[in-house]
Amino acid sequence: MNDESHIEESSTNGNSVFSEFSELRDLLLEPEHNKLERADERLKRLEDRKVDVTVDQVSHLLPEAIVHRSKQDQKLASALAPTVEKTIQVSVRRDPRPIVDAIFPIIGPAIRKSIAEALSSTLESINQSMEHRFSLTAIKWRLEARRSGRTFSEVALSHTLLYRIEEIFVIDRQTGVSLVHVSTEAAELHDGSVVSSMLTAIQDFVKDSFGSEEDEVLETLEVGDVNVWFEPGPHATVAAVIRGIPPRSLRDHLKELVEVFHLNYADELATFEGDVDPFQGSVAFLTSGLLEQKQEREKKTSPLLWLFLIAAICVLGWLIYRGIDARSDKNNLLDALDSQPGIVVTDSYTKSGYLYVNGLKDPLSRSVEEIVSLSDVNPERIVFDWEPYHTLSPDVVRQRAIALLEPPATVELMVDDGVVFASGFASTSWIELASEQAKYLAPTVLYNDVAVVHLEDIAIADARDAIESLWVGFAFGSSDIAETELARIDRLTGHIASLSAAAEIRDIPFAILVLGGASGNADAATNRLLMDERSDSVSRALVARGIDPALLVSQQKSEESNLEYEDVGRARSVELRVQLGARP
Repeated sequence: MNDESHIEESSTNGNSVFSEFSELRDLLLEPEHNKLERADERLKRLEDRKVDVTVDQVSHLLPEAIVHRSKQDQKLASALAPTVEKTIQVSVRRDPRPIVDAIFPIIGPAIRKSIAEALSSTLESINQSMEHRFSLTAIKWRLEARRSGRTFSEVALSHTLLYRIEEIFVIDRQTGVSLVHVSTEAAELHDGSVVSSMLTAIQDFVKDSFGSEEDEVLETLEVGDVNVWFEPGPHATVAAVIRGIPPRSLRDHLKELVEVFHLNYADELATFEGDVDPFQGSVAFLTSGLLEQKQEREKKTSPLLWLFLIAAICVLGWLIYRGIDARSDKNNLLDALDSQPGIVVTDSYTKSGYLYVNGLKDPLSRSVEEIVSLSDVNPERIVFDWEPYHTLSPDVVRQRAIALLEPPATVELMVDDGVVFASGFASTSWIELASEQAKYLAPTVLYNDVAVVHLEDIAIADARDAIESLWVGFAFGSSDIAETELARIDRLTGHIASLSAAAEIRDIPFAILVLGGASGNADAATNRLLMDERSDSVSRALVARGIDPALLVSQQKSEESNLEYEDVGRARSVELRVQLGARP
């Protein structure tokens, strides 16, 4: 029992001690414990992205961090360069307009300045070339080059050049390794490693031989007309190979090169272990330091250059005049072609010295060769391509009508408002044929021959007048035809034959009335008998001479017609009358 009580008492005491220890622990470690819990909760919340506290914090810290890191080294710029370049590429591909607008204020003046400098350099080069080739000074320099065995360009350079930096070497002071080497195009190329080793050896030789201090260096090395100037820096030395007589102020230029190089590559120079690749980014910067200065001379233009310019202006003026004149001749020819009836120029252009003319041409229009011969354009330099067509030009339509209808000399053709009018005299056969042929003039061209008189109609009218103007006389109381009247019978026969031929062509029926007459001195019965006998005598005489008897109708004259004649002999005659459009 006592043991159990002792155990319970010990347990109670132990719990009390543990409780006191826990309280002490909480008092000592509670702040740190709370911080750990808050940090753990914050991490969980950040992982779940339930809050954006870190975005705000980063936005405040990032600018300061970038500025701070940029002051230390160039690693941040190197790290961001690919991303920035990629961003610009994507932006340009998507929409180049913002980039164009941004660089517009500087790209325009830069281009204009570049063009102006290029033109100025070209003109100066031409002027110098003319002077160096043809002036008295150039002749002297050529003689000097021949005597000295040097090239003309070397002699000319020696007389015109004050100085020129032909090469620049950047040499590590500790190892003597050439970090960067740049040179002009005109300079003779040298191995940068070999030259830097030689220059370093010369520097060491001078120090060893003459007991120079450690920080003292050889500044100038002169070989003929070539000088090598050294400009040392903390880690590297710039060696410039200069041809000519450089001014002392050029030292400041070399000092600036050294300072800028050390500024841009301070880390690389401090940790240099033989790798020269990091320094190759300075090639463009060092190349811009290859300065050159020539002797200032009086700006005068060579007389030969003036002659050359005047000749060039004359040639240019002549070419312009010939071009304008040729263009004028071409335009005049095209106008002449286009103004011709039946010719339409649809297109014209010049290519390889040839004039090409396309258009429409009526086969009956004026000859193109004839038109070209009247112009000042070389016909051998013209290529025509015509498409045939039928024009409605009155002159050409009239020519087509003449060629198609072949009118006789007694017919005149005129064209007015798309209608071909024929007038004059023509045979019925031609009139009918022309009416058929006129259908082929053109679908829109009409033909009118109302004014064309048939020659057969004229022949019919003439024959009718001739027949009715003749009469056959008889003796008193006789019905026999006297010998003296047979000639009239023959004439009447010819006229009737002409009338019959013309009327047949015109398909006009006709009849000839043979009217017998008497003087009226006998009784009426006797007179009527004589009239019939006399008309029958004339009819028989005409039939005997080939006249179709069906055409002849014997009749008596009326008493009224007999009374009209004062001549008794005319009253006893036989007269003929022609009735057109009627059959006997």
